[in-house]
Amino acid sequence: MLRNYFTTAWRNLIKNKGFSFINIFGLATGIAAFVLIFQYVQFELNYDTFQEEGKNIYRVGVDRYQDGELESKNAFTVSALGPAVINEIPGIEDYFRLSYWSKSSTLIYQPKDSADPLTFKEEKIIFADPGFVRYFSLNLLAKLGDSLLSKPHQVIMSQSSAQKYFGDGWQTEALNKLLTAFNSTREGEVIFEVVGVFKDIPQNSHLDYDIIFSHATLPYFLPEEIPEEQRLSMFETTWGPNTSYTYLVLNTQMNADKIGQQLTEMIESRNKAENMSEVYRLQPIRDIHLHSALMNEPTATGNINWVYAMGIIALFTLGIAWINYVNLSTARAVGRAREVGLRKVVGAKKVQLLGQFLLEVGIINAVALVLAVTLIQLSTPYFNQLSDIAFSLFSLEQGTFWIVIVAIFIFSTLLIGIYPAMILSSFRPAFVLKNQLISPRKGLNIRKVLVVFQFAISMTLIIATIVIYGQISFMRTQALGFDTSQRLVIEGANVMGQEISFAQTVQNLRNAVLTNPFIKEVSAASYVPGETERETRMVGRDEENVKEIRDISIDANYFPTMDIKLLAGRNFSEVEEQNHHKVILNQAALRLLDFGSAEEAIGENFGVINFWGVTSYEIIGIVPDFHQNALQNNYEPIAFFNELFDGNYIVQIDPSQSASVNSILAFLKASWEEVLPNNPFNYYFLDTYFNRQYQADERFGRIFSIFSVLAILIACLGLLGLSSFTAVQRSKEIGIRKVMGASVSSILTLLSKDFLKLIFIAGILALPFAYWMMHQWLQNYAFRIDISWWLLILPLVFVLMLALLTVSVHTIRAALTNPTESLRYE
Repeated sequence: MLRNYFTTAWRNLIKNKGFSFINIFGLATGIAAFVLIFQYVQFELNYDTFQEEGKNIYRVGVDRYQDGELESKNAFTVSALGPAVINEIPGIEDYFRLSYWSKSSTLIYQPKDSADPLTFKEEKIIFADPGFVRYFSLNLLAKLGDSLLSKPHQVIMSQSSAQKYFGDGWQTEALNKLLTAFNSTREGEVIFEVVGVFKDIPQNSHLDYDIIFSHATLPYFLPEEIPEEQRLSMFETTWGPNTSYTYLVLNTQMNADKIGQQLTEMIESRNKAENMSEVYRLQPIRDIHLHSALMNEPTATGNINWVYAMGIIALFTLGIAWINYVNLSTARAVGRAREVGLRKVVGAKKVQLLGQFLLEVGIINAVALVLAVTLIQLSTPYFNQLSDIAFSLFSLEQGTFWIVIVAIFIFSTLLIGIYPAMILSSFRPAFVLKNQLISPRKGLNIRKVLVVFQFAISMTLIIATIVIYGQISFMRTQALGFDTSQRLVIEGANVMGQEISFAQTVQNLRNAVLTNPFIKEVSAASYVPGETERETRMVGRDEENVKEIRDISIDANYFPTMDIKLLAGRNFSEVEEQNHHKVILNQAALRLLDFGSAEEAIGENFGVINFWGVTSYEIIGIVPDFHQNALQNNYEPIAFFNELFDGNYIVQIDPSQSASVNSILAFLKASWEEVLPNNPFNYYFLDTYFNRQYQADERFGRIFSIFSVLAILIACLGLLGLSSFTAVQRSKEIGIRKVMGASVSSILTLLSKDFLKLIFIAGILALPFAYWMMHQWLQNYAFRIDISWWLLILPLVFVLMLALLTVSVHTIRAALTNPTESLRYE
């Protein structure tokens, strides 16, 4: 009997090649899209799940309020927070801090068998407490002892970094070796001993570091003029600026919200500012990537709404393929009515018929799965480029890939097979064999609902795609308030080669490269546009009225180089020395500090809180607001200081001169090596660097649009099948109408109008929902587009035209067929 079922199923597939192809290809495409998106969604949801202690590790975040209004949400805390809470709040088992001190450092290793040292500029550097090694699942591959990072001058590094410095024999060569570290914040070197090597941190981790220095070494990077006792205690006792990530390891019995309240109360007792308050919250380490968008995040965070959107697209794409199958199967049910009637007459039971039809669905699903796996394999390299994640066909862990495939097969077979099988097996032989079967329109209402649902989804996806790309294009083309074109950024030097300050290196490089007529200006800044600037606490006219703004150090040539004009006051002067306690504000900072107009603010003074206390600064200039960061964010209040200790060099190329980029780069590199020997020459173009902030949005837009197009094509594929079946079912009607004189256009209108009505209804349902959904999405952007009326009408017109074209393929063919062919009676 089973063999007979297989034979019958195969004959039906071969007999109806067109419908079989539509069903199999549609299902395969839907399954392939679903599995690809499922990999992406699982990857995003599994951030930091490799952490063995992840359920007990929390990062401290700070919500800062000024005058009762939320001013910032920060991932940084004061460095002294960890040592304080371990002694003051019960229930905290341990803590560890991760701290920055410079944006980059240059590390030098001198091999014994080579006269030339290995020099690399490292940016993935962090200072960490020993608790980081104890609780963060680093997967150590080699180590010296069990107290890593507990002493000054210790470093652990990733496997890839160890291979870079010590070659393939790093397992035996790395430990005990000495690395010399330089950065621009300190004149001189700091020596580190390699005490451990860890496996590269997984890609789905909210932390991404290759070099980890012991936190106890931080005081040795401070300027030597600071007294040693003050340097050694500064990071343990000083409640200064927020510069560290603080992680707490809680007792399993403790409540994270309660600990956050106790932290808030503890900080309030130390806060002297009446207008500023802080609320501390504990973030589970596994929630950071998708549920946190704080300032100073260590890596780019994800967006849980994007993950939900991708999951919905995956379900919609697969669901549309299923709907196609159900529609075509129920539409074709009448064609198999006599077969069912004869089987029942010779004794077939309803259960047996159900089994036969489900087996047919199972065969179709099996073929579709094989094709889907092939499509996944072929499209994975391209999908990796889209998602920027290294997936492979079987990258889902612990056999999840095959679990998903088997689950789809079972669920798909049952879900899309039961309803058509129930219809087919329910035909009554007496009526069927007497040609008294109910109208072939049985199930028509359900098919109409499914078609409406399909195209409502399709139009929603089209509108979402248009709005997403419109917003991305808007952000890329919006005026920034400065000029990024023809600006090249050279990453700052760490190894000075002589006892000079960073600011002096800027002047030396400027003197060297301005001899070239193709170079118009040279400047430097601690943070170029597109970088996240650090915070500093600003004191208004008195110490009780504390405000917080961003802090960027620049030289006197920065504003001319960036084509930023002053609204009032003057620029820094080249003849003025560093640390002359002058400051320039942007308009947002002016509004925040409430100094009145730009002219009124000139000459006013306010204080800055830092590690060494409060320092008074005089306002000498006001500049317009400009977009230091992406347009997702509003204008930030920024204070510009002339106190350069590190940063990057900005070179403005003269656009009026004609020279090849390669020749200019060659000149800059030669000048760099002359002025700053032993420093790697790394550069990038400012416009490209600034636009990298939109990479996540663009990546999401590309993935969203591609899979949206797939969903729409699958829907049209189903419509193609339905229109073909309708044309066949109404062939005699078409023949009679042609004999009576009907034109091809009138027949096309007759057969298309029912489908077009359904799509129009889908548009009426989809447009309000799509508008609301995208309006909510745009609220995440401080600067955004408006959703114009044509953005809603265009998808409806497009889908109507696409549906008309799809339906016309078979309808016109049927209308052009000779009536004698359709009216012939066998």
